[in-house]
Amino acid sequence: TKADVSALEELIAYVNSLDLRAYTLDSVVPVNRMMSKLTQAMNDEEIMQEKVDELAAEMQAAIDGLQPNVTPETGDTANGSADTGSANTAAAMQTGMFAGLLAASAGLVFMMRRRRQER
Repeated sequence: TKADVSALEELIAYVNSLDLRAYTLDSVVPVNRMMSKLTQAMNDEEIMQEKVDELAAEMQAAIDGLQPNVTPETGDTANGSADTGSANTAAAMQTGMFAGLLAASAGLVFMMRRRRQER
């Protein structure tokens, strides 16, 4: 008789529902290896129930070993550069341009008032 592989199917579905990017690479590698083994086992018509149970236990151990990525609290990014906390967008440039335009307008108003007073 064919082995009951429903436990493997459930584990595969669970792993597929996870966002593995949220875990460290070192802890994801065993899960990926086990996914490959489970996929092969699912296609094996002659797999024994003992092997299915063994694979399910190994996969559960790999899942339990997943370690979440830890965001450094010092402000350092993964590449070693300091994170200033501000996004690098065009908004900063647009704000600078607006400040320059405002200063130029204020200067123009000041010049016009002086000319009126001189007359």
